[in-house]
Amino acid sequence: MLIAVGSYSQDLGFVAGKGKGVYAIRFPEDFDGATTEARVVVPSSVAANPSYLAATADALYVVDERNEISGRLHSFSRDFEPRGTVECVDTSTCFVAATPTHVLAANYAGASPRASVVSVRHDDGRLLSETRQVISFPKAAGPVVARQETSHAHMAFPVDGAVLVPDLGSDVVWSVEYSPDSGLIGEPSVACECPPGSGPRHCAASTNGAFLFVLCELSATLLVFAVDDGGRPASRTPAATVDVLPPAVDRGKAMCAALRVSRNAVYCSVRVDDAEGQICVARLDPRTGAPLDAPTTWVGTRGRTPRDIILLTPKTLLAANQDSDTIFAFDVDPDTGALTPTTLVCRAARTPVCLAPLLDMWS
Repeated sequence: MLIAVGSYSQDLGFVAGKGKGVYAIRFPEDFDGATTEARVVVPSSVAANPSYLAATADALYVVDERNEISGRLHSFSRDFEPRGTVECVDTSTCFVAATPTHVLAANYAGASPRASVVSVRHDDGRLLSETRQVISFPKAAGPVVARQETSHAHMAFPVDGAVLVPDLGSDVVWSVEYSPDSGLIGEPSVACECPPGSGPRHCAASTNGAFLFVLCELSATLLVFAVDDGGRPASRTPAATVDVLPPAVDRGKAMCAALRVSRNAVYCSVRVDDAEGQICVARLDPRTGAPLDAPTTWVGTRGRTPRDIILLTPKTLLAANQDSDTIFAFDVDPDTGALTPTTLVCRAARTPVCLAPLLDMWS
């Protein structure tokens, strides 16, 4: 199976990038621990810091994250030929997602300074730059002064008729109306609220669509919201909270990053200061999608700073360790969702921060 791997090539202060752009690796062929140089399909001269990727049958969408200049959104064909570039207006573009008609990007910071979300229409993967829309969020600050001095959009999550945007700086998840014809519509409204200082980063739905999970980076907690028929939170306050902080780790020394959901578990990657990263496994009821009253477990990622995790198959999870230049594979128990480390490791992509499986038609 072919997997696109995003990386950083620059030193941005919070990361000392050693990557060469977007890599293409194969599972399990490149997970022999010996392969040291993967194929680069999008060089850093085109996208210096491709920190998030989204793959469809027609295109690979890539955001190029920059500190001092506008981020960029790129599209590439199945043979990795360019199919358009759009300026994202604001800086620190950190997320991309695709719908059948639009590509959505989140700008963590802006010139205002306010975070924003960008929408661009696409035609079978070709970006139509003249359709770009930018929606900015209110300037608000949370209690964690070093990280919450203003709004910080970290994701754009499409649901029925809207896009949900976790705002790490404002401790809310915004909702922006959306339609396949018009793209983003109107001003943002608050979809749900998170406890002060929690710093919501990513969200995901249960496989049956009954719950929305919001992963909070700063508090190392997972918030659970019941949703309405459109997939939006039915209440502004969470129905449950799961502590994903690893045992014996101080709250201020752990930050969450990635969130993935299967039918029977939620997986959260946790970056721990000067220590091995962890994956928190919270079990779910496979019938209802709700968290079970069962012990939360953790497994080490065998590297530092796990920026991304993906469920490659129902039986395999991969963890990308940004600061260890490794991607490790874990077996997934089909009944409980429990993780077991394997001996499979890829060392062929430097500073790996995002993993995007590519469909069989990709070269």
